[in-house]
Amino acid sequence: MADIVRTKENVALLQVHQVEVYSLVAGEYIEAGQLVCINSSGKVVKADAGALATARAAGFATANANINEGVSVLRRGMLEGFTLTSLAYNALVYVSDTAGAVADAPGASGTYRKVVGSVWAKSDPTKTKVLMVDIDIVEPVVVS
Repeated sequence: MADIVRTKENVALLQVHQVEVYSLVAGEYIEAGQLVCINSSGKVVKADAGALATARAAGFATANANINEGVSVLRRGMLEGFTLTSLAYNALVYVSDTAGAVADAPGASGTYRKVVGSVWAKSDPTKTKVLMVDIDIVEPVVVS
């Protein structure tokens, strides 16, 4: 498993008329493009595969947010700002063991596996690879 590089300055929604975004409250400082989950206080914090509660990803922050500030969270739609060149089109993307990050494969044994999207082609001449976010409500599974 390797974390996928995110460049927060380049994180942007694509095809904004076809996205599912929710306004939530940050429970900690969050950067654009970080994967988040909802904690027991109802606030969003960085998701990670280390525990069931934090592996229940809610979506990706679309902008930076300080603690107790509003933050828009993308649950479904296209998102750019990730280095996906080494991944095949339609490759799955997972919650990472690293807080707020995503990975190209499930984590180590004993962590939780949850798919949060896949690699799609942007509609440009070079078919730039972007992340098609698709967060469902399926429970994460322990990696064995």
